Amino acid sequence: MAFSSKSLSSKNGLNGFLKRNPLLFGASFLAIIIGASFGMQTFTELGVEKRDNKVTAVTQDEEVKRKLNTARRFDIREEYFRHVSRYPESAWDNVRVPRPDGVAEWGEAQQDSRKPIRELVRK
Repeated sequence: MAFSSKSLSSKNGLNGFLKRNPLLFGASFLAIIIGASFGMQTFTELGVEKRDNKVTAVTQDEEVKRKLNTARRFDIREEYFRHVSRYPESAWDNVRVPRPDGVAEWGEAQQDSRKPIRELVRK
């Protein structure tokens, strides 16, 4: 006999078992989804660790540049007082140099001698 008389929807095999217990199909599907989630977690961690290592790896040149950029700014007043404090007051005479006209005590910018814009606009 070439063809069997059994129907394809027999109740004996896996198909019949799943028809009687449909929750087993859903449980196996959920188990695959949860397992894949844990598997993908390891791949994600590897990618994040690789990026972190790339960002935190600083060469020696970059470290020197960073130290130079964070150095204190130069201030002439601070340097003046630092140099003056090295020597006792009796070792030198403080002689004031005359300032040019219009220059303030510490060399701040001159006041603008032009008329304010308000006065020019009113005319």
